[in-house]
Amino acid sequence: MNPVDGTKVDYDTLDDPQGVAFDGTSIWIANAGSNKVSKMNPADGTRVDYDTLEAPLGVAFDGTSIWITNLLSSKVSKMNPADGTRVDYDTLGTPSGVAFDGTSIWITNLDSDKVSKMNPADGTRVDYDTLDAPLGVAFDGTSIWIANSNSNKVSKMNPADGTRVDYDTGALPQAIAFDGTNIWITNFNDDEVSKMDPANGSKVNYNTGGTPQGIAFDGTNIWIANRSDNTVSKIIPG
Repeated sequence: MNPVDGTKVDYDTLDDPQGVAFDGTSIWIANAGSNKVSKMNPADGTRVDYDTLEAPLGVAFDGTSIWITNLLSSKVSKMNPADGTRVDYDTLGTPSGVAFDGTSIWITNLDSDKVSKMNPADGTRVDYDTLDAPLGVAFDGTSIWIANSNSNKVSKMNPADGTRVDYDTGALPQAIAFDGTNIWITNFNDDEVSKMDPANGSKVNYNTGGTPQGIAFDGTNIWIANRSDNTVSKIIPG
């Protein structure tokens, strides 16, 4: 999509595409209904599909490897972006969101009410308590942020020891992004997105399309995927 005017080109992928990430060269898509991830050329949409485990959902890049959460396998996969070879590591129940903080991989475990901090070299991990049904996760350069979808709260976590502060957000928070200044949260059941001050949790809510789910920052704009009305919203942070 052209961020200036919204013109777009559509490329085919596999069944039930969910998470998406960029590795500096290729776009990676987790296809939850196909048990595969796709590596796509952003210039023309050509792609290579690699096997992963059951119901891949989240995807992230750590500067070397692609990380995939496999929702129904209780495992996370570390994939070589050159050839799709992978190593699978155990995590907790229904891993969903995934993020990299420059040192560790962070995984939200939807049914375990915990977030896992994983060593990307060997898959060893520490699990920290969070609130009900953690889903989205992001790093703001200092803290880990977790959207607790059934708690209507987000957690700001110290990555060193898992201590946290919980802030109110809207109904059924899904995804989180950081724009360099503020935290942005999609509130699925409110048709709103929250812009939150990471220092104190104060927030401003903006209307968006129906049931906003995914969110990303492109360096200039916040982009929101609105699931129920098949639109994307562009917000200029202010």
